[in-house]
Amino acid sequence: MESRTAGLFAISIAILLSAQTPGCTSDPGESATTNAVSAVAQGPREYRRGLELVKMGNLRGAILQFRLCKTKSPDFLDGYYELAQAYVELGPAYADYFDSAQAVYDEIQTRVGEDDLRLQKGLAVLKMISWQVDEALVLCEDLLANSPEDCELWVLLGDAERRKGMQLRELQGYEEEAQQMKIAEQTYRKALELCPDDFS
Repeated sequence: MESRTAGLFAISIAILLSAQTPGCTSDPGESATTNAVSAVAQGPREYRRGLELVKMGNLRGAILQFRLCKTKSPDFLDGYYELAQAYVELGPAYADYFDSAQAVYDEIQTRVGEDDLRLQKGLAVLKMISWQVDEALVLCEDLLANSPEDCELWVLLGDAERRKGMQLRELQGYEEEAQQMKIAEQTYRKALELCPDDFS
């Protein structure tokens, strides 16, 4: 059971990352790799270098490049999104990065407005990864009320429910965790029903 849930969690991260990369698609007729390559070719040099560093696992180097991109190309929002995502990914090891991610998302919000779906998804991931799980759950449920067919949101909700289960294990024990994991599994199934091609 845990390995299935862990597998779904890994799949959900891949979906979230593809959604964070401009030009990626969930359309089964298009190659996500091809779209990512074409999107990278279109961004500023610092942005492209930052994405290369992310692929190599050098998040700190990527952060430097995305910050340069932000300075040199302040209207290129994809650089902001990638910067925030890199901060979120480093957050579990260095909690100060969560504050840095929030600051970048605040900047994005001043440019795109608070109702922007990409922004809200990024904030949900930030809340989930920084263990503000209840807030992440509420945000995902609110977003799904307006976009019930969005597979990515269902996966994100499943991830938040899974994290809630981990919290419950620490606070109340394994029985409560098991119940929460069943809820997460149902949510992942909903995502699979909506977009089976995204999981093949």
